[in-house]
Amino acid sequence: MANLTHVYGWTPFVMVSSLVCGVIFAIGHHFFYHFLVNKPTSTGDYKILGTTYPGQQLNTAIGTGFTFLVKALFSIALSISYYQIFWGVARQDIQTKKPLTLKQLDTAFAGPSDVTTLLQFPIWIRYWLLFSLAVIVWLSPIAFIVPPATLSVDLRENIQTVTTQQVPQIDFPNLAFLATMPNAVVTDSNLTQFNFNGPSQVTKQIAAGVAARNAIMPITAPFLNSSWGLNFSGPSLRCGPVSPSDSLHFERNIAEFLSQEGNCDVPATYLAWFPGINLEDYTIFSPPYSSSPSNTSAPTFFDPEALFRLGYINGLSVNLTFYLATIPGVLQLQVAPGDAMGGTSLESSACSLQNSNQNLSTSNNPLGPLTENMSMLQCQLYNSTYLTEFNYTNGIQSVSVNVTAQDKDTAVRLLPSVDATLPDDLGPDNCTALVSEETQNPSQCEFNISLLSQLSYQAVLQAFASIITGNITLAGFTLGLMDATSIRSTSLMATKELYYLTDSALNMDTQQNQLNLQNIIMNSNSSEVSGAKRLQQAPSSQSLSDVIEIMFQNFTVSLMSSPQLQPNYSSAGAPPNATVTQSTTQQVYAYAAGKLWAAYGTATLFTLASVIVGILAMFRNGASYDDAFSTILRAARGAELSVEMEHSDMEGRSPLPTYLANATVVLPVGKSEESASDAKEEPVAPNDASAETALLSEPSSERPHEDNDTNV
Repeated sequence: MANLTHVYGWTPFVMVSSLVCGVIFAIGHHFFYHFLVNKPTSTGDYKILGTTYPGQQLNTAIGTGFTFLVKALFSIALSISYYQIFWGVARQDIQTKKPLTLKQLDTAFAGPSDVTTLLQFPIWIRYWLLFSLAVIVWLSPIAFIVPPATLSVDLRENIQTVTTQQVPQIDFPNLAFLATMPNAVVTDSNLTQFNFNGPSQVTKQIAAGVAARNAIMPITAPFLNSSWGLNFSGPSLRCGPVSPSDSLHFERNIAEFLSQEGNCDVPATYLAWFPGINLEDYTIFSPPYSSSPSNTSAPTFFDPEALFRLGYINGLSVNLTFYLATIPGVLQLQVAPGDAMGGTSLESSACSLQNSNQNLSTSNNPLGPLTENMSMLQCQLYNSTYLTEFNYTNGIQSVSVNVTAQDKDTAVRLLPSVDATLPDDLGPDNCTALVSEETQNPSQCEFNISLLSQLSYQAVLQAFASIITGNITLAGFTLGLMDATSIRSTSLMATKELYYLTDSALNMDTQQNQLNLQNIIMNSNSSEVSGAKRLQQAPSSQSLSDVIEIMFQNFTVSLMSSPQLQPNYSSAGAPPNATVTQSTTQQVYAYAAGKLWAAYGTATLFTLASVIVGILAMFRNGASYDDAFSTILRAARGAELSVEMEHSDMEGRSPLPTYLANATVVLPVGKSEESASDAKEEPVAPNDASAETALLSEPSSERPHEDNDTNV
């Protein structure tokens, strides 16, 4: 083994530590990028030395910095390893007696710094190990192109964040659902009666919007993409066929009305109404036609919502129920008898009841053929539990509603009025009492908040039902339809019970006794007129009762859409915040760890191999070297040059003269301490290297250049 006394420990330490530190920084680069995975790119700006940098730009710069440090450290290790081998190759010529030319030394020495030297193949064939290290030095930067690019940006959807937020809700103990309630009379205990006066304008506006489209109105979400669930108590409708006894009772009532002279000229094909009150004995009257107090023999279709305007009637208890009847048969026409001119004037088939000899009050089929396809429904209001799920995707609303009646056997009852304290009667506690009419001896500050919910429920019902109640009648001799209801402007017309009243069905009516212009033109070859066919639609299979229930549910939930109906969130009784899941589509960091380690692993593998070769060369040489100028100067001080250098070439100017490029160089080989001591005692010969070196410092112009034994 070579003598290691001249191996400078700092050199192998720097070579190995550069490799180790480079690997550490590569690992740090990996963990930094791994930390950024799935983090949003918009993390704010950073101010450094007065300059603002976006977060994404700074993260990219940090990753590039890691790569630069790894490359720099690996380059240091490769460079040190290369020059250990170079100096060993340069000195081995003494043993092999194959000295290198100056050009060959230049090429080998410049391998890591001048890529063009790699093209000198004849030289590198002899020194393939140096060539391999030089190639590694020049190709290793390719590996460092990849790591910074392993951090990219991806578009990730449905990144969910859960928070508690204020969301639109419904607060039924709220006077905003009600129209102004005027005071009526002062009752006992300094309380004043205030009569229910219908729904507020905003409640009616929401009802009209829902009825037109049968969909929940747009509700403002806290975020563009979010979801949450709400459970709350609210009103709901339960609709179904009337009982057989009520159906017969209503049929007799309608038949009695149509049998009156003149009434069959304007028969109702659609009726919807709330029960009425017999003002003589204050009893409930459910059929659609009631007798006027001034003329009990003439039944009339009065205000279908008069029930809500009665005020308080002692002992009156009414469930909030409304009825609907559809009688398509009255639209069937017949030739009116007794036309003296022999004409063919038409009338409703309902007029046949006037010629009937049956006792309508006892008949089991009072309407005769008019009962074909007839339907009668009743809808009752119940207090229910709403289970709702709201979901918004890019602002598009989707709401699922599940409703369960809290008490299926008890409908909500009419509350015509409440009692409250006037401002002058607030008392020493400055509190307002709110009680029902039935409350006996209320306390000064008794406040029944459930009454506000009940008033709101019936306001919501009336706002919804006011679109449905009323009638549609045949318009006398014109035989058109007269609407005293808004039902035909709603989506309820898509149901199977009301389809016969749509424009599509009426246009397609092909009664021989009556034709319409639309039908005639649609069935002709005329191409100039269009439009009627676009109104055609297939009959729906949905039942009217189901659609009414769903529409009322949509209406109830849609009340959340109005800011005026929102709870007072600053009050003690405000509902709690909802748990909202926010879904965002963000630009996030993505990291290809495999590509980073493929690049760094390749660079590390070749650098490690180079370091091992460099350490072995250092041990073989018995000394450590570097590429410092002082190293070159010291090595060249005792070098032997095969030709004498001209004085003008000693300045080192480029290019290298040809005679020097082809000159061979032999570097001095270190001697043992004994040999060195003996050398000091021996006289210096004229041809000694020291003498030749001295001659180089004072060159003679007379010395011939061809002297190949000249020492440098």
